[in-house]
Amino acid sequence: MRIAINKYLLVLPLFIIFWGCSDEQRLTAKLNSAGSLDGPYSLPTIRVTDVSGGGSGFGFGAVSSFPGATADLGGIGIPSHIEGYWAKKGAPEAKVHARFFHIASPVDSELARQKIETLDAYYENFKSPYSLMQFVVDGERAMLLYSLGCYSKVADCTPKINADPNGWVVKDPKGGADVVVLFDGLGEASATAFPKSPFDTRRLDWEMVQHGEVSSYEVVDLDGSTADDNVELPAQVTANWQETINPEDDWEDWKYNYYALQHKIENPAQLESNIQAFRREAYDGYPKGSRVRIILNGPNIGIFYTEFCWLPDGVCTISEDPEKRWEYIPEIEDYGVVLYRGKAQQSDTPFDGNK
Repeated sequence: MRIAINKYLLVLPLFIIFWGCSDEQRLTAKLNSAGSLDGPYSLPTIRVTDVSGGGSGFGFGAVSSFPGATADLGGIGIPSHIEGYWAKKGAPEAKVHARFFHIASPVDSELARQKIETLDAYYENFKSPYSLMQFVVDGERAMLLYSLGCYSKVADCTPKINADPNGWVVKDPKGGADVVVLFDGLGEASATAFPKSPFDTRRLDWEMVQHGEVSSYEVVDLDGSTADDNVELPAQVTANWQETINPEDDWEDWKYNYYALQHKIENPAQLESNIQAFRREAYDGYPKGSRVRIILNGPNIGIFYTEFCWLPDGVCTISEDPEKRWEYIPEIEDYGVVLYRGKAQQSDTPFDGNK
């Protein structure tokens, strides 16, 4: 038996495949790189989102030059947004970075698409083995470049006639390869690490000393948002917890003390100043991670800022502060900044927030 096959039906699936490959699905660059124009930086988290909602990371850690570090991270499409943190490294003996930066900005994706298409069709003879997206910092300035890696010293980079009527194709910052600039903008700059950034994480932890449980809690951050895993400063804390009076008995016979707290911070500027002094002056090592610890012990509550210190060849030592901006905190058996100490309301019957 012969089966008749319509040739147009064979073409249709291919048409659908190519027709469906829109700008939102297209992978523009296969490789990522990150570098700097003015010396060493730390780039822990740089995220470029593309028009598909996906994206790629440019957080390559320590960089000190251009073009810097390069990796194949699976590709990225036409960029639409850029966000991240970086920090300028200080003198080799310095314990902290000299300056910190943050950016969160949209990218003009339509203009970026036009520039990418211009470079893709630019050369008379050169065929690129790869395409590259480059994130570059220079102080607070951040740039996103697109390149096909054509260097005139080693390749024929002759453009087609009238290939770039808008003058978008330029040399990279070191005068090497042809690039188009997809983004060139300024981030925020600060002498201190941005709270909740990779340089000052401020992870939020709840800890109960006695047997019991936290029934409900809410921490409101300085900006009015509800804090979850990280917090800049606990501007307002509402909590209900219960302590088991007789934990040695069977659980059916347990009795409780119930506690309720509502606290609003009164001096955030001074507390932040204490935190920065602690980070800058207390240790002889490098601050590598911070926590805001809420300790519950019966009716007593303490809220403390602590920092993890690191030295490559030893254990950090700490200096005492006569001004008590930081101090030894018995509740956590460590040094830190006291953000609050107080007592909760107590009852032998549940409050509204207790289970």
